[in-house]
Amino acid sequence: TSFYYGGESNFSNLKSFVLDQGFQSVVDEAAFGDSISRGQWGVHDEDVLQRNAVDLSTVRQPFFSVVVTLSNHEPFDVPGKKRFPGNDASSLFRNAAAYTDASLGLYFDRVSRQPWYKNTLFVLVADHAHELPKHRNVLYPEGRHIPLLFFGPVLADSVRGQRCTTYGGHHDLAKTLLRQCNSTAEEFSWSKDLLDSNTASFAYLPHENYLLWTNPDGW
Repeated sequence: TSFYYGGESNFSNLKSFVLDQGFQSVVDEAAFGDSISRGQWGVHDEDVLQRNAVDLSTVRQPFFSVVVTLSNHEPFDVPGKKRFPGNDASSLFRNAAAYTDASLGLYFDRVSRQPWYKNTLFVLVADHAHELPKHRNVLYPEGRHIPLLFFGPVLADSVRGQRCTTYGGHHDLAKTLLRQCNSTAEEFSWSKDLLDSNTASFAYLPHENYLLWTNPDGW
């Protein structure tokens, strides 16, 4: 098990939490040399993803590895030529998102040549929503949507190509993921399988100032 983050892993007690959850290896900003360029939050996504791809080429299967990207975050200071011109907040956000997207493209091009690729389920999910680039009100459900993508050669044929419309949140990843791996998920009593057609469609959101409960009928 390994955890990769291009910034300072002790930020917000992140490293303590990760180690307490059983991750055996933590790779953070300190593992990169001074010659590697950095933004305000740390090492850029392309270099962190490259390091993960190289390291996993020597790791014995099965493995579980997590990469937290950071370039698509204020102040959106990403390297390279601008993909979206302009210095307004929305343009900077789009440019950073495009940079992270391109970095992921390079990553998957690299790992698709690895022998472990055919045995791996990949999960992409955001940590939180953002008002940019459309200046949505993130205090309300219509502004709280985040992407969740499951893909890889091992994805079950029964769900391949489907778009899931069930309401859910991060806590539902556990049971959804374990069910895809044909593993038991009883200990995650607050989690639900988003890919089960019998699953109730609802989500809750804890925030510093409020608690939100939402389903297809309202919030």
